[in-house]
Amino acid sequence: MLDAIRKRAGSWVVKLLFLLLVLSFGVWGIGDVVSPRGGQDWAAEVGSETISRQAFQEAYQQTLNRVSQALGNRIDPQQAEALGLKQTVLQRMIGGALLDQAAADLGIIIGDDTIRDVIRNDPRFRNDAGQFDPQVFRTLLHQNGFTEDRYAQLLRGELQREQVIRALSDGLVPPKALVQAVAHYQGERRIAEFVLIPASGDADLPAPDEPQLRQFYQDFPGLFTAPELRAVTLIVLSADALAQQQDVSDAEVEKAYQERLDEFSRPERRRFRQVVFASKEAAEQARARIAQGEPFAKAAAEAGGGTDEPAELGPVTREQLPSELAAGVFDLQSGGVSQPLQSPLGWHLIEVTAVEAPTVEPLADVRDRLTVQLKREKAEEQLITLGNKLDDTLGRGATLEEAAAELGLTLRKVDALDSGGRDASGTPVADLPEGLVATAFETPDGSESVLTEAGPDTSYVVRVDRVTPSAVRPFETARAQVEEAWRKRQRDDHAHKQANELAEKVRGGATFAAAAGARGVNVQTTKPFDRKGDGAPEGLSPPVIDALFAAKQGETVVISTGDGYAVAKLTSVVPPSEDATATASVRDELERELQGDVLVQLTAALRKRYPVRVNVSAVEQTL
Repeated sequence: MLDAIRKRAGSWVVKLLFLLLVLSFGVWGIGDVVSPRGGQDWAAEVGSETISRQAFQEAYQQTLNRVSQALGNRIDPQQAEALGLKQTVLQRMIGGALLDQAAADLGIIIGDDTIRDVIRNDPRFRNDAGQFDPQVFRTLLHQNGFTEDRYAQLLRGELQREQVIRALSDGLVPPKALVQAVAHYQGERRIAEFVLIPASGDADLPAPDEPQLRQFYQDFPGLFTAPELRAVTLIVLSADALAQQQDVSDAEVEKAYQERLDEFSRPERRRFRQVVFASKEAAEQARARIAQGEPFAKAAAEAGGGTDEPAELGPVTREQLPSELAAGVFDLQSGGVSQPLQSPLGWHLIEVTAVEAPTVEPLADVRDRLTVQLKREKAEEQLITLGNKLDDTLGRGATLEEAAAELGLTLRKVDALDSGGRDASGTPVADLPEGLVATAFETPDGSESVLTEAGPDTSYVVRVDRVTPSAVRPFETARAQVEEAWRKRQRDDHAHKQANELAEKVRGGATFAAAAGARGVNVQTTKPFDRKGDGAPEGLSPPVIDALFAAKQGETVVISTGDGYAVAKLTSVVPPSEDATATASVRDELERELQGDVLVQLTAALRKRYPVRVNVSAVEQTL
């Protein structure tokens, strides 16, 4: 909670990493770390539960993929280690296991009906019409490597954990003084004058001589160091590639269509409107008026159903309605009005406005889609068979070349690969499975890896053929790069000097406009902007904004922009406005942080009740 103010100044990337690295169900407890006998196939023991090394590996890989996608770059093993992702994932799993045991002790049980309702109401599983679609549900699960049973099991666990957490965290309210302090901090704005001095152009730069370049080369060798490169040979087994090779007969398609007919069928649906009354008597009175010919909306309003128009709902299936209403709606014909129906919300009066007959998509309409699905299923089966055959062939001592020839597999060679997945020219190497680069750099020269999974539908084996160590490129080879780096440094130094001279003029009493005009640059004046940059002009980068919020009114700062320098003068501090919406948003965020704090404390207490042991050697070997 002491970091609450500072955290709000960060970018979305910082917030993402903070979420992953801090809110991970507790801390990395030194007392929990053990080094048991090597080779044990478990990552941690939590009370009576065991987290397997395989489960940990899968969770780690999923987290690594999500963070890489969010950041737009593949995170290599060294970066993952620096971010502490291993500890984060393991502690999150430990926290989940702790909450599972607490839920069991408290007798918290999530029934099948609840699981079914949560799945049906999940917007991710809806079709274009906004309705739950079993085909969408199964496809999405398949794409993420889940079976229906496995997903239901995970969902049940999450709901049980949520019940434990909510029992402690519901009703937590942050102190009013803290809410006001954070709202004030976030609501403050600044107005500034600034100019941008780009580090560009070589017109005024003298041509460097040979001694200058050689000295620059010696002073900054890291700029001209080639990374370690590895020449590798690999075999990749991919369900996507195998699916293109599969044949599916018309008979197979027709058989699958009959077996999965429910996936292509849509049950009867109804559209209806309803009014909810506080009492059965009011609902009966409205229905009597309707029976006498009075319009539904008017009768409902005059009988105490409110002045609003009746709620229009649908189309819905019988299964999508609460059991209290389903029979009443689906036993009516179009235009029919139900008897008063009771639910926890009150007494419902329903008028069916449309009936949509059940439909079945004909085979002709789904043939292509079903064919693709069957090819994929065959490919996944073949993937397992091929993987086992490849493992056996390599186990007999065959080379990758021999195994590829025997099994009809494609052999691929990459002449140069660095730890970031790039070739010798710095260009990303295309179509490499997730994790292959890391495996290649963990495999000794002249050796090959074991067959390794890269997600649920891809596996690979890689051999390191040659290792070229990292080294400073010879001056003659890197001369053009040295000269370009020298020119870039000279341009930056020149721009920095100009920015400092301008800032000194302004600090000495000259007006910003006059000092800038003498140098042929125009001064821009901002509108009020906040710490996150909302309202700031395009040229005002986050480092400049941070510096202006740290400056005193009237102070002039010089800040690097990456491609030049900004000279900025803080002209005005705008106090926050009384914005009830912004204050409510701050309060909500602080409530979530309070709940996070309670979760950390709960986890610490549960660790005392359910001892935790971490198998360090298994964790490291797995990764």
